[in-house]
Amino acid sequence: MKFKDDDWKTIQPQAITVRIPDDTCRGLFCQVTPKGIASWVLRYSKDGKQKIVTLGRCKSTALSISGITPSQARDMADEIRVKGTPLSKPLSREKEPPGSKVMFLKAAAEDFLRKYPHQSKAEARNKGVNLKRIVKALGSLPLDQITRKVVKGFLDDIVDEGHSATRNSCQRTLSRLFEYGQDRYEGCPEINPCHGIEYVPLKPRQVRLYAEELKALGDAVKRSKHLYRWGVIVPLLCGGRIGALEQIGMGHFDKKKRLVEFNGVEGVKNLKTLHLSPEALWCWEQLPRVSASLIREAWEEIRVAAGFGNDFRRHDFRRTFKSVGADIKVNHLHVELLIGHSLGRIVETYLVADWQPLQETNDKVSKHLWRLMKLPALTQKKGK
Repeated sequence: MKFKDDDWKTIQPQAITVRIPDDTCRGLFCQVTPKGIASWVLRYSKDGKQKIVTLGRCKSTALSISGITPSQARDMADEIRVKGTPLSKPLSREKEPPGSKVMFLKAAAEDFLRKYPHQSKAEARNKGVNLKRIVKALGSLPLDQITRKVVKGFLDDIVDEGHSATRNSCQRTLSRLFEYGQDRYEGCPEINPCHGIEYVPLKPRQVRLYAEELKALGDAVKRSKHLYRWGVIVPLLCGGRIGALEQIGMGHFDKKKRLVEFNGVEGVKNLKTLHLSPEALWCWEQLPRVSASLIREAWEEIRVAAGFGNDFRRHDFRRTFKSVGADIKVNHLHVELLIGHSLGRIVETYLVADWQPLQETNDKVSKHLWRLMKLPALTQKKGK
């Protein structure tokens, strides 16, 4: 069979040791003992004599540092056939820089990003962003010259830029790189230079807007000259849903009921409803068209003008909407349905509410938010 990373786990231990051949590499076997210990075994010929060598144990999990993956076992088998000498460690196929006996951090980072397994695409993307920053600062250094002092100086520079969370994330990525490279890269320090460096404690992140912050947000929207300034507060008035503007454009809009019905990721079975208050509907009508990039641009401008830090995100509008709903004592089950959170799906399973009570709750919360932002009443607004 053609082995993948975890295929050996499907092999059940028998009363005797069994060997399953790998169809893609001649002479390579996955050997499983009666106790369930799985190892890679290579059978090859040298000088007319047949020899058997154990390459090492199979990798237990995708994130384990020890162990050998099927691709590494095949590389080792090819190398043994060429040189005729058994190897105990996986091989590195990266070419060393001219005139150097050790690998540089840039080459090690490229190999780490390509071969190190990730649990999700988001994790791989974050590792790529961190490695890009690491390579920009330390990529020209050989691995044996990267000491704890060098790493600490690099991390302190990130803190000076005001990115403490990024600093901790880069430290984790760099530490995993050195752990991964200790058995693979020539010149990699035996002691991880990231060990002993404490992580920077993060400040509690702001998760909602209070009355003063809402007033500052309203003042920033009124002062802004951006065409899409009113699109910034539409998600806040629609249950904190960031994609409210896109949902209005792609769904069926009933202007009389102020309802938008649209399909989720699973199609018609995942039909969702977005409720629009009179304030949210008025803001949406002020936009020339729906443009996510321009709305994000307007949000960054208004966020800075309102004095919000980098830790506040538009996703926190959902917490603000729910908290304000609790302050004015509206039906909390209706709020769960309006914010569109995953927990709201549980409520939706057992609570089949008519659109009118939900619309009334949404209007009450939205109107209170409008008052807290100190925005003029809609009857006094003429034009943009």
